[in-house]
Amino acid sequence: MKLINEKGFSLIELMIAMAVSLIVMAAVYGVFISTNHSSTVQKASAAAMQSARGAMTLMAQDIRMAGYYVNGVANGIDLDSDDEITVRYKLEEIGGIDEITYSFNETTNTIERVFGGDEPIEIIDNVKDLRFELIHDDTVRIFLEIQEPSGRGTFVNRTLESKVKARNINL
Repeated sequence: MKLINEKGFSLIELMIAMAVSLIVMAAVYGVFISTNHSSTVQKASAAAMQSARGAMTLMAQDIRMAGYYVNGVANGIDLDSDDEITVRYKLEEIGGIDEITYSFNETTNTIERVFGGDEPIEIIDNVKDLRFELIHDDTVRIFLEIQEPSGRGTFVNRTLESKVKARNINL
């Protein structure tokens, strides 16, 4: 006996619909994963640049002040090694000569700032490299490389380089 108005889907039609849906869902999932990874990398990149700029600004500010009101000191900048610099200047409100040292701690991958004889303070982490170069008596080149984790064992590397002229040396 044959039915005249058969309604519904055959098994083959259902399987084809499921296969097409599976392909569409796989494509949507791939786009989501790719966008999510790209967003994570961009956030890590922005965090690395912001950290590098903050550290660079602090170091540049102190280097620019080198030699300020320091009588009897020929130079307010000592390049202790290629990854350590000491800067001297005088703040009027304190009265004494301030000595600030920046150095790269390879054990903790941080930049440490020592103010006078105080304990070191970590000003930035995830540092891959820090180098100072004394170009003239009054100009320092700073090279800073940051390696920020961006998930799944990957890293984002960002470098920042700056030349800083001490305003108060050789006046």
